[in-house]
Amino acid sequence: AFLSAPYVSAGALSVTSGNFEKAMIVHAVRRIPKDNWIIHQDQFMQPSIELSAEFIDDCTIWNLFSNSNATAALKNVEYEKHIYQIRNHFFPFKVSEVKKWSITDSDIAETLVNAEDTFVANWLSERKLSQEAKDLLIKGKEIYKFYFANLGQIRTTKFKIETWDAGWWQIRNVLSDVNLGKEIFDEMKILHNKLKDKILPKISEYGIMTVKIV
Repeated sequence: AFLSAPYVSAGALSVTSGNFEKAMIVHAVRRIPKDNWIIHQDQFMQPSIELSAEFIDDCTIWNLFSNSNATAALKNVEYEKHIYQIRNHFFPFKVSEVKKWSITDSDIAETLVNAEDTFVANWLSERKLSQEAKDLLIKGKEIYKFYFANLGQIRTTKFKIETWDAGWWQIRNVLSDVNLGKEIFDEMKILHNKLKDKILPKISEYGIMTVKIV
């Protein structure tokens, strides 16, 4: 699993390289339609036609910056007398790029020395993104760079941040905790909703779910 936790709770799904794209689609199509009395009892179905690469990419990028993205990286997690290092394979940028950014915490910068690229960073490097997805990823990069540049002003210990590959849940919440980056997050929300509005009608077109757009 990408997020190699020491245990998996009932009903959880381990995301692997083999099911990554399917997991991205399922998460997006379950989260994007707004629940209401019209679609509340609708069933999610297998797509009736082949999904385009653009749709898969759009779903993935939307997930990366969704509030329901609860990814995290954790260091030295002890469970049943074993110590685990939980990497965040959903960190979307290459190590070589991150090393060029301003990182204001020397301990976190040190964890980059022997770091390897995450699965998602490698996956994204091989994709040709739509303009909407590209715009959101660019804005997301602004937030990541802002986060690294302001590590000295945030309470990293409160959110268990000890390594370079912090998850989106950690980054979003640690900045919100001290009211930093609100303007950039507001700008991201506009782009995130724009990508959602692009994905939503496709859910019906692909026969995954009947969604009434209002």
